[in-house]
Amino acid sequence: MKKQISSFMEFAGLIVFFLIYKFAPQEYALRAASIFLLIFSIIQILYFKLLKLKVPRSMLFINGLSIAFAIPTIYFNDFQYIRIKLLVIKAIFFIVPFVFVLFGKNFQQLVFGDLAGIKELTNHEFKVVNWWFIIVSGVSLLITLYAYFNLSDDAFLELKTFWLPAVGALYIIPIFYYLMKKDLNKKP
Repeated sequence: MKKQISSFMEFAGLIVFFLIYKFAPQEYALRAASIFLLIFSIIQILYFKLLKLKVPRSMLFINGLSIAFAIPTIYFNDFQYIRIKLLVIKAIFFIVPFVFVLFGKNFQQLVFGDLAGIKELTNHEFKVVNWWFIIVSGVSLLITLYAYFNLSDDAFLELKTFWLPAVGALYIIPIFYYLMKKDLNKKP
């Protein structure tokens, strides 16, 4: 049950941010949504700590950036900081795994090492998973770059809230494939 709640919490903040931004009076929308995100990011980490759950590295990273960029967004009431935050996240999710692979290191094992069954993957399977992650991250980064320069704030927020997470869901395809393949091979 704790795992399901934590998974829900990862996307709940994004959805509520979007709803506040869309439905709050326009002059307060950005600040109200950013204040919510700032508070929610802190509460989310505290929730994991209080339940003695391991806080995923990716959550610490993204929440840290959310907090860091929410403060100037609130202070200056400028949507540009939200655009920059997403661009920074997408760039890091592309560059860091690419550098890991160049140096022969396994990025996916570092990030998803605690995922059930992930340690059973072979080196070849991890290479496929790593390169798939890099390709999907690159596509996501290109979409974000286009959106950064060409979309209105509302369109950018809709892309960030709904479409980029859908692209991000593609990350798990090879992991799911290899884990299912191993599971099927174990059964008599």
